[in-house]
Amino acid sequence: LCKNYFSLAVLQRHRIELLFYDILIFLSLFLLFLLFLVDIMANNTTSLGSPWPGNFWEDLIMSFTVSMAIGLVLGGFIWAVFICLSRRRRA
Repeated sequence: LCKNYFSLAVLQRHRIELLFYDILIFLSLFLLFLLFLVDIMANNTTSLGSPWPGNFWEDLIMSFTVSMAIGLVLGGFIWAVFICLSRRRRA
């Protein structure tokens, strides 16, 4: 009765969205883990002087924010291009 309720294109789009979100979550957690490791290395007290400059964390947060913004803009642009191309091919 409801055999063709979901078309294959809808299921494939859903799988691609899930894969995209999985990759996004993995990369976010990986970057968080790297920041955690940098924090551990920054608090290492075996050396006499601090190896990090005074404004290290501000610069690190700023560079992370800028790189994430650039990545989101580029990712959004690529996603929009793919959506436009798939709609043209479908038409």
